[in-house]
Amino acid sequence: MIVLFNALTITVLQVPVTRGVSSPLRAARTARLAGAALALSCVLFALSQGRGGTLALLVLFAAATVHVAGELLFVAASWRLSVDLMPADAPAQYQGVFATGQATAQMIAPAVMTTLVIGWSAAGWLVLASVFTIAVLPAMPATRWALRTRRTQATAIRSAASGRAWLRQAPCAGRHGHPGAAGRPAARPRPPGEPLPLLRRRGGAAHGRGQPIALTAAPGDLRDAGRAAVGDRDAHR
Repeated sequence: MIVLFNALTITVLQVPVTRGVSSPLRAARTARLAGAALALSCVLFALSQGRGGTLALLVLFAAATVHVAGELLFVAASWRLSVDLMPADAPAQYQGVFATGQATAQMIAPAVMTTLVIGWSAAGWLVLASVFTIAVLPAMPATRWALRTRRTQATAIRSAASGRAWLRQAPCAGRHGHPGAAGRPAARPRPPGEPLPLLRRRGGAAHGRGQPIALTAAPGDLRDAGRAAVGDRDAHR
């Protein structure tokens, strides 16, 4: 009956509970609640020892209910943390380690439960409660550390991607696409409507010796200036 109750409750409530865990920090807090719930269920299972009748059924049902709550919270927290804290440059390695940890726990669980629950009886349940309590203590500091490191990595990746995009859009100037003698990048593409340089000359004393002076004009003004220059040239011929 307890196994059936566990299966039905998880089937109905897992998605709604997981939907409520919307951030890594909330997932870390949820993981601590899951550990506390699982530890409490172990204590209740230990209290059911030596009891019979209705009282034993009530204690077992309470322990199963708290255990289901802890399991729901654990699954929601673990999936949120495993997905949101996954490094952008190593998703396969991160998910592989996460899955290996789960598989290892499932592999050793039968031996641990047999030794503690059957061999040690109530004391074994209390040991399990201690294990669940200690296991979730690093959840919050580890999550904060992971968020700091992930933000640093994300910033570095974005900077590298921006640099590669700039190099593709602004190749070095020179003939036939080869770098020029000075190896300087070509000028950036001019947005539509931006004024074009009309004249660049060396300034005299009035403008500061040796300082370049740039006169600019809009595209329409540049065309008018060109027509005027052609007219002056024809008039002097």
